[in-house]
Amino acid sequence: MGVSLAMQLLGALIAVVAANAHLIVRPAMSQRDQAGLPGCIASAPWIDLRCLSLARRYRAPSDTGVQNLLTGDSGVNVTLARLKTAFMCIAKEAHSSASGGSGELAIGRPGAATFNESRDSAIAGLSHFEACVEEVRKLEEFSRFARPQDAQRIVLQFVYDFLEASSDLEFATSTFDGAWASFQSELESDSWTYLATCYLENFASNLEHQALVDGISIHHRSNYDFRGMGWSDFQLEKLHENWHGRGMHVVVAEDRIAKSPDNLILMGTGVPEQKIIKMLCALRLTKEGDVGIGQDGPLWSIFNHRRSGSGFPPPSGVSRSSRSTGIQFGQPYTLDPADVPEVAHRYTQLGIIEAYSGKSIFNIDLAIKYFESSYDRVPLRSDACVVDLATSAEALLGTKLESAFRLASRAAGLLGGSDDERKRIFELMRSCYDARSTIVHGSELKPKHAAILEDYREFRSLVRRLISAFLYLIEHPHNRYTKKYFAETDVDIDLQSSRDRTALREAMGLRDAS
Repeated sequence: MGVSLAMQLLGALIAVVAANAHLIVRPAMSQRDQAGLPGCIASAPWIDLRCLSLARRYRAPSDTGVQNLLTGDSGVNVTLARLKTAFMCIAKEAHSSASGGSGELAIGRPGAATFNESRDSAIAGLSHFEACVEEVRKLEEFSRFARPQDAQRIVLQFVYDFLEASSDLEFATSTFDGAWASFQSELESDSWTYLATCYLENFASNLEHQALVDGISIHHRSNYDFRGMGWSDFQLEKLHENWHGRGMHVVVAEDRIAKSPDNLILMGTGVPEQKIIKMLCALRLTKEGDVGIGQDGPLWSIFNHRRSGSGFPPPSGVSRSSRSTGIQFGQPYTLDPADVPEVAHRYTQLGIIEAYSGKSIFNIDLAIKYFESSYDRVPLRSDACVVDLATSAEALLGTKLESAFRLASRAAGLLGGSDDERKRIFELMRSCYDARSTIVHGSELKPKHAAILEDYREFRSLVRRLISAFLYLIEHPHNRYTKKYFAETDVDIDLQSSRDRTALREAMGLRDAS
């Protein structure tokens, strides 16, 4: 049965139903709305939008344009329905051209609008292109985040995304429906979602998925839905090339910003990458283990992506931010469920430091910088790690009257919860600082120094505890325990008193005081 005959029967059926139900049916569509409809509908004087939902069950399957319009009820968005019809037409036209295999367009190949002029022209030359552009400009939502001249880019990108998702030489309505659903979902969203991800090396966990804090999560690489988050085959290939088998988990961070014409094609904000770097520091401050970020040569690699619906992605490809790193192999880092609250807390504390806008409290920025360097120097050598860790401790506990004895005494008094522990910490700190001085002055290393270099991680554990104590004091400020208090001799005096030492340790979150 031909489409026109089917629609004539459909019109007669609706008229009968309306008459029998004593409905008053009146014209409700403007000339502009009627202009793009198939003639069998636009010319019918009796049709009303309220009848479209009734007509849905009787629509002619062969007329795709009519199908796309007869899908709503009384609240149908005619402009959006017209756009869907136009997109269906250009998608079919582009698919037909691409399946021929002789032109610029190809099935299954990714593309980016305004990147390849020749391919763009192949789409712009399709008979339905200008109609699609005009329909995009009519959308009320479009003006919130784009300028009129951006409509061409959006149509081009929709076609590229649809062709990339296609896999058959025959046009697949399901593929179009998926692309359209993605487009419509993004059209309704008020914000862009930016993502960054990377592999965690020397990292192990029995957690398949763990939401941490601030839009950051850790996933087993086989369980994270990359495709559902908008990653293309090309992007996934580049990400997987960065995996060296030294960890099975990825960390993902997101950032959301309000849409505007100025950020329609903005590739990234830089915020998700900074979140990942801060989370890496939080992991390291929580427990020992040489956790690092997946590498590309001597550099970290964090991959960036904007999650957007079909037609809306910024320029295609892989955006990557890098930073030097020294870790390739090392002691495994194991994240247990019990560690998660502390990791989240450490991340929050690091955020408090950022809120000071560069004003270093207790020299904590410098201390953390050199603590991180004990993981990230290139090449990673134990003597450099000992120097970094001693510098980190000195940033927190040092005075103008510097000495190994004073540093060791302060560290032991703060961290030791008993006489035996204070004695052990004092001896270790003094030996480590002595090794540091021997290294930087080029003196001959003695056996006791070699022992420190062989296992510097116990030293790093003490520095980690010091940093954590000062982070707690920053989070819970005390009017007595200020930067001046630690820079002068007040702290040395208080550490000689059991009562004053206990009060100080409790103020720094060291609650196992004896």
